[in-house]
Amino acid sequence: MRSIQHERLAWNFGVPLLVAVIPGVLFRLMGLVGSAISKPNAEPPVWAITLMIVFQVLGMVAMAVVFLIRWDYSFRKLAVLTSGRPHIARRFMLFLSFACLLLFDLLFNVATALAGSFDIAVVLWLGSAPIFTCFVFFYKIAFSRLSF
Repeated sequence: MRSIQHERLAWNFGVPLLVAVIPGVLFRLMGLVGSAISKPNAEPPVWAITLMIVFQVLGMVAMAVVFLIRWDYSFRKLAVLTSGRPHIARRFMLFLSFACLLLFDLLFNVATALAGSFDIAVVLWLGSAPIFTCFVFFYKIAFSRLSF
């Protein structure tokens, strides 16, 4: 029983934070490269532009892959727990939870990329916290009163 609770805790909190952190680090690296080459009347070197494109693509791909894995796992789990026929309200709550997770990822990653502008980054980071709470709330509603 305890290992199931630890698995749920890791899956419900650890994976969404991992979804945000990996691309966030890549977008932050992209922001650092961008700030290093953003001098007035300076022509950025090709390596810097290439590196920024690579960071952007890797960040987007990492976010999408982890998000889609979580999406598929959650919908399959819901289908198994409801004998293949989840109620429309449960599916809608799961959809809302993932919409909140996507918005959380977006705000977190933009804030990380804009960390040089401290005021904007703090507002975005603080705004992402209640959205993450909404993700957990909707996710719990989708799976409420179902035995794992």
